[in-house]
Amino acid sequence: MTKYSTGSISKLVNRTREAVRQAEGKGKIPTAQRNHRGFRYWTDDDLPAIRRAFHIQPPPVFAESLANILNDAALPDSLDGFLEALAPLIAQAVEALQGDEALQQAAMTLLGKQATPTLVGR
Repeated sequence: MTKYSTGSISKLVNRTREAVRQAEGKGKIPTAQRNHRGFRYWTDDDLPAIRRAFHIQPPPVFAESLANILNDAALPDSLDGFLEALAPLIAQAVEALQGDEALQQAAMTLLGKQATPTLVGR
């Protein structure tokens, strides 16, 4: 089982380490376990509750759909065809980012589009 430090969790939820510690102190996320040196850590079992607390929702079928495309025997012959096949998945990921403007802009850049006002700041 993977152990996640305060720093790892802060990167995962795009918040400061202090914000993670405060959320723990207020009971918004599970109480961290401590290693032999007293450092906090969380496990895979804690991640769903941490994501919910910080309103982070991973795209549920994006990874599975990407794997299906990559494993498909009939992959497009060109990079353009491949990107065209990925476009709906990237759009789905953008939708799941719910208000993280920097990540939405990055995903939209992959699509070669400008982020629309309806997607940014949701």
